[in-house]
Parts: sequence; C-alpha cells; structure tokens
Amino acid sequence: MHRKFWLFHPKYMNMNKNYPAKLILFGEYTVINNSEALAIPFRLFDGKWEFDSQNLSSAKDSSEKLFEILSYLERNNFEGLDLLTFKTDITNGIWFNSNIPFGYGLGSSGSLSAAIYDRYAKEKTSDLKELRYTLGKIESFFHGTSSGTDPLVSYLNKPIKINEDQSVSVLSEIKNNEVGETEIYVLDCGFARKSGKLVTDYLENCADLMFIENYVEPMQKQVKICIDAIISGNNELKDSIKIISKLQLAHMKAMIPIQIQTLWKEGIDTEKFSLKLCGAGGGGFMLAFCYDRHKLNFGNFTSYKVITL
Repeated sequence: MHRKFWLFHPKYMNMNKNYPAKLILFGEYTVINNSEALAIPFRLFDGKWEFDSQNLSSAKDSSEKLFEILSYLERNNFEGLDLLTFKTDITNGIWFNSNIPFGYGLGSSGSLSAAIYDRYAKEKTSDLKELRYTLGKIESFFHGTSSGTDPLVSYLNKPIKINEDQSVSVLSEIKNNEVGETEIYVLDCGFARKSGKLVTDYLENCADLMFIENYVEPMQKQVKICIDAIISGNNELKDSIKIISKLQLAHMKAMIPIQIQTLWKEGIDTEKFSLKLCGAGGGGFMLAFCYDRHKLNFGNFTSYKVITL
C-alpha cells in the first residue's frame, strides 16, 4: 500500500500514538477528602496499538483482555464507541502493547482506556467534565468505579490539577529544569499491590476524628502548598515534602512496605531526600524527592528519574 494512503487507512489510525503512564505527585488519598491533587504524565512508560506481533504471548493476552472489555461495553450499552469496529479490529489482530507495570500506581488501565476512547469514540469531546466522565465509564471495567482522572492524563498527555471542588484543570507542561534543586524519582519496591483494601482501610480511618485532625487536615494543607509551589515555582516545596514524609510514616505506615521503611527514615533523618506514597502505596513505586544529587543512594531499590524542579 502506498504510504500516502497507508497513513489514512482506518486500520492504522492512531497506531503511532503513545498513551503514557501517569503519576499522582500529590493528593493521593486526601483527594477522597476533597483536597487538591496533581497528576502528571510519566512518559518513560506507555502503551500503543499494534497489529500483528512477533511477541505472540503478549498479543494473545492483550487480545483476550480486549474481548473482555468489549463484552463489558456491549453489556452496558456503551453507545459512544464504535464497538463493531472495535470487535473487527480485535478479530484482525489488534493488541495493546504496553510496558506500564500493572499494580504499580502508574495507571496501566487508564492508558488502555484512553487508547480505546481515542481510537473508537464516535464523536470526541473537548469538554473536560464530559471527557473525564466518559473515560471513567470505560475504565470502570477494571475497577468497578473510576474518577476518569488516570485516563484523562494519558489521553491529554498533560498535567492535570484536581481542584477542591473536584473539577479538573489542564496545566501547561511542568518545566523540567535540569539545574533545579529538587529531583523526583520513583523507587521500585519490587512487587505489585492491590489498591482496593488499602483504600477501604483509609476510608475506615477517616471515620476517626483524630485521624482527620492529625493526618488528613495537615496533609491537605501541605498538598496545596506543594502544588502551588510547583505551579508557581516558589521555594516552599522542600519543607512541605519533608512534613508529608513524616506524616505518612506516622499515620500511613500500613501503606509503606516494610522493605522501604528504613530508607524512608533515613531520608527524614539525613534530610538529603524525602519519600512519599505514590498512589495507594502498599507496593509498586514510591516517590523520592532528592535534594543532594551528588550523594544519591537508594541502596538496592531500582530508581527511575521523573523530573527536575
């Protein structure tokens, strides 16, 4: 097929587009209590559509999952998507090639949900509220319910701020300042986690007024300071991150894998870095904010750099 026509053939629409992972930098859990939150694309990990593959095992697994999603969408009368084309594509060998680790807090299901919407939506909307709702309905296949935030970050490939009224704002790209003072990494705990029970435990904790007073309210305050610091570029980020790290070790220890607790305490004691939860915690990735790059040492934990501020 001549390249000029190949580019516009329906089979190859959006085939070269990547749908990145997402990171919640601030507001994990407290967003449940109507705090602000900040989520950004993490483009080191992503997924994209492919037809045919030499990796037959991965393609087969993906195809089976896509048929399950298709069945879910059909049962729920999801009229906003061209499900006939979706079914035809699956039959013809389409699959979602993703390197986003599952159960690591990176939004692997959000990436796929964004890709499904982007390729099969009959009419795409630019209204953020409607878009987030629709993406959330697709992602509900994976979690039962979904706010739509993860797939929204992946679909737009831009940072998203969740406001106190739970509306969302799209931010301009957070500048990667190579000579900045704070470097952000993710640390691999070495195993996945399931967020369902962790969220349930958090909600139960929120029934305790002392937990609200000693953790939720102070966290909401520090989350807002951190988000404002990143957006405006002021110098209040470092002190607030240190407070967040101490609060989470004191009140959210059940969400911090025991394997990383010693390193967590080291960061607090030395003040060279601060660790915080990445999403639900319990495994997967943890976030590390580092202030002394020349003495950076995370021991046996694999790390990936996110951004320098």
